Amino acid sequence: GVLLAERDFEGAEEYLASQLGRSPDSDAVVHWQLGRLYHFWNKASSAVNHLNRAVELATSAKNELLTIQVLSDLNAARATQAKQKP
Repeated sequence: GVLLAERDFEGAEEYLASQLGRSPDSDAVVHWQLGRLYHFWNKASSAVNHLNRAVELATSAKNELLTIQVLSDLNAARATQAKQKP
């Protein structure tokens, strides 16, 4: 949160990437946060990739609430991505 508030996208990216693989239970949330970061950073393709992975992990863990939250962000990232393509 603080890194985003300060618009330190690289710092936030580095921190989140370092958290991947530390706990299989948290990987869905980390991918979700990376997707949100990339969407905020206007990197829609990376956002969509991470959000898709978050949906896969949340679905396989049967975490319905997280799945719904991620799908909402995924739809927004896809809309942004569609606007960016010529």
